[in-house]
Amino acid sequence: MEDTPPKIKILIADDILTIRKLLSMVLMKQGYEVIEAVDGEETLLKFEQERPNLILLDIMMPKMFGWDVLQQIKKEHPSTKVIVMTAVYKKSSYRRQTIHEYGADEFITKPFKIPEVLALVEKILNE
Repeated sequence: MEDTPPKIKILIADDILTIRKLLSMVLMKQGYEVIEAVDGEETLLKFEQERPNLILLDIMMPKMFGWDVLQQIKKEHPSTKVIVMTAVYKKSSYRRQTIHEYGADEFITKPFKIPEVLALVEKILNE
């Protein structure tokens, strides 16, 4: 009997239910295991419990700002892959540099297109 490789885990951290559910549905259809968190504190808790391969992290969340979550995770686990999801930053070289300085691997602006998210997830997981 062959061992099946563990599924890749993705943690979706966003306080907006429709975004979490949409991303969860799409990513599960792609074969990923999905974990959800609704705020910064829950994100840290779920990260410690589940050790996901990738985090899709919203910046504007209750209880703990996404930047603080990102810095705390990267401080203790620098190899953790993180894609920041934000409506705050538009794509520009300055903002991209700022996001990378916080430790994110990549970012995507809201509203986003599902094919764009899937392509970015694949890119980051394959790096």
